[in-house]
Amino acid sequence: RGLGDVYKRQVERIHTDGSDRQVLYQGAAHEVTVYQDWIYFGTADAVYRMHLDGSSLTKLLDGNVWYLHVTDSGLYYCRITADNRALCSCALDGSKVQTLIPSDVYAVSVFGDQIYYTSGAERYLYSISLTGANQQLVSKQYFRWIAIYNQSVFFTNEVGQGANGVGYGGALYRMDLATQETYQLADQEVAVSYTHLRAHE
Repeated sequence: RGLGDVYKRQVERIHTDGSDRQVLYQGAAHEVTVYQDWIYFGTADAVYRMHLDGSSLTKLLDGNVWYLHVTDSGLYYCRITADNRALCSCALDGSKVQTLIPSDVYAVSVFGDQIYYTSGAERYLYSISLTGANQQLVSKQYFRWIAIYNQSVFFTNEVGQGANGVGYGGALYRMDLATQETYQLADQEVAVSYTHLRAHE
């Protein structure tokens, strides 16, 4: 089944053959993530989860949350307010909320037991453990949107970036996390709309 409707911005499900389309949640939703028997998603002012059939809708968190990642150990996300962007975590049921990085956090990606995030006007790339320990500077390149997969970070930067707004990055690159060798994958502006850059198998 597929999930989500990028135009209506509501949560739906449908068979891969296009049949049996159902609305599970009416209202603007983003960061729609399926984990085990639950669907997690954000709205403008909260994070919710519900079963795959739309039942048991439950509010987990208040606030404007983006870059939501769901793992065995909990939720990891960027909490955005009018004057701050913090990296936070909580349990799968929304309890045990912790602030891992208190301010100046932008793009976030989780891979294995590490959280990767960008920070500062320079958008340098940092890593930190899932518990908030062992913060490290990974690279001093400019990282706008990021996705970590298979020991590489895929990212856009400011080079070649047009005047189309915050949802647009520059050229697309891949950096090897072990060697920091960087390869350009696309030399045209990459559009990122409604969600962040993701890498999948």
